[in-house]
Amino acid sequence: MTTTHVTIRNVLGKTLILFVILHAAALAGIYATVTPILHLGAEDTATAIPWLTGVVGVVVCGIALTRVRRRRILLISAFVATEGLFLGGLATYFEVVFPGILLQVAFALLSTVVALLVLLTIGPVRHLNDRAKIVLLVLGGYVVFTLHNLTLTSMDFLPETTAWGRGSAELFGAPLGLIAALLSTPLIAWALVRALSRIETRLAAGAPGPYAWEAGHHVMVTIITHGLPVASRHRRSSDSVSADL
Repeated sequence: MTTTHVTIRNVLGKTLILFVILHAAALAGIYATVTPILHLGAEDTATAIPWLTGVVGVVVCGIALTRVRRRRILLISAFVATEGLFLGGLATYFEVVFPGILLQVAFALLSTVVALLVLLTIGPVRHLNDRAKIVLLVLGGYVVFTLHNLTLTSMDFLPETTAWGRGSAELFGAPLGLIAALLSTPLIAWALVRALSRIETRLAAGAPGPYAWEAGHHVMVTIITHGLPVASRHRRSSDSVSADL
């Protein structure tokens, strides 16, 4: 029987599917978190249920993926969906507690992944060295991040100060949330290019067809494993600056 080897196009296709699932779940997490605010009109009524549900789902699906060898595509999809619910819910919940920081960082992370998926469809880009890929990914991430914030301005159920991190404290006249997002983009770009290098090494060795889903899952995991520490550092920096001010 002939074994079908996975290609970078296969990986991109599966990663795109998983990212659409993650992005949709993140939007659902955002809306579910602010639903009590919409009904009651008080900003301190945001609910933590979406992100708590998401983190439980991520842990359960993550454990299952280490033990189950069958129906992994379904498990990977469930993991990504709960990851999106967690990221969207967490960023929005703490947007109320620490305005203007985490949501901007979350959008910076997602924007960089979008840029990655777009840039890798361009053949010459895939053959660039890692440093050049990181530079292009950062620039692309900034473009998509701008589009994300322009979209935020049209979401009536979010506070007017949500876009561009305007609800955060300012440093030299710029919102800390915006600064945090701009600084986060190069870090996640570096992490994604590293992940891509490992995937390409596996592809060169002749990975079988099902690996495309595993590779896409690896990219989604990179978002949470590198994104959360970055967001946490920026939040602590924001607290420090706010205290000084």
